[in-house]
Amino acid sequence: MESDDLLIKYDVATKLYGYQNQGGKEIIPCRYSRAENYSEGLALVGIKKEGENSVFQQFYITVDGKVAIPYEKTNSYRELWGFVEGRARVSNEDYYYGFIDKDGNLVVSCKYWNADYYSEGLTPVTINEKSLYGFIDLDGKLVIPYKFKDAKYFSNGLAPVQSPKTDLWGYVDKSGKIAIRCIYKDAYSFDGNFALVSDGNGYGYINTSGKKILPNMYGRQAKYFEGIACSDYSVLGYWTQDYHTLVNYQKYVFDDFSIEGFVTTSHINKRFKEWLYTFCDLNGNRVEASSECDLEIKVLEMYKALIKKPQKVKKILEN
Repeated sequence: MESDDLLIKYDVATKLYGYQNQGGKEIIPCRYSRAENYSEGLALVGIKKEGENSVFQQFYITVDGKVAIPYEKTNSYRELWGFVEGRARVSNEDYYYGFIDKDGNLVVSCKYWNADYYSEGLTPVTINEKSLYGFIDLDGKLVIPYKFKDAKYFSNGLAPVQSPKTDLWGYVDKSGKIAIRCIYKDAYSFDGNFALVSDGNGYGYINTSGKKILPNMYGRQAKYFEGIACSDYSVLGYWTQDYHTLVNYQKYVFDDFSIEGFVTTSHINKRFKEWLYTFCDLNGNRVEASSECDLEIKVLEMYKALIKKPQKVKKILEN
């Protein structure tokens, strides 16, 4: 069984966690006081120590519930996280970060005041609160020197970095060279071919060459998911197939949009001026949902339809 097929299950009666498949069948019994999502075939779980309700024995298990990294190898860490690129972040008693491998061996010492997850073989780290950020590889070797006030993870070969001289953000490549000048008030890691940036007046998109694809014209942070450009309060548009043109799309207004859970709540419908559980479909017709959950499913279907039927959407927009 693939780890992606397993979901966390909670037993209300015992207040314990286990895992079930997509169909709701229990695969691993509810016997853990803590259970995290599977990542790269392993899941972090915890069992309460007898007499110490606030302390857990934490360890990693496989998809069949067998112990992969025992408590004897994890008990020296205060906090543990899931695996990304074969490394799991851990912290010591002083809250300094390091990384272990899938055998539970500490491969990067807990000496960093801050460290992100690995992405594309690198992660940004800093030694202490006042020091600059650099990037280390999977073995802990410093490959990009400590020279940035702040830094975020790599995506598409580029990482957002903040200049210590100007406090402005730009992007660095894996050689440590500035690929996109530090001219932005804020910048996020690339999501596919696009990244969110702000000039201080709003958020917009740039491509990997630093060219503006969507001007900084939105007062709140925008988001991008499966070809749909969204802000906190509106679906801004959809990308054409060549991903070079953003077609304006302003029929829908959303609040609290969440990419991870496809959650959309407190919907306002511009056409009908109503709150909650209504929106317009691709034909401009009113659609009602029986619950917030039902609403999320229907809106997700609409997002997918926007991508699959761009010509239909274009026709609606022109009307």
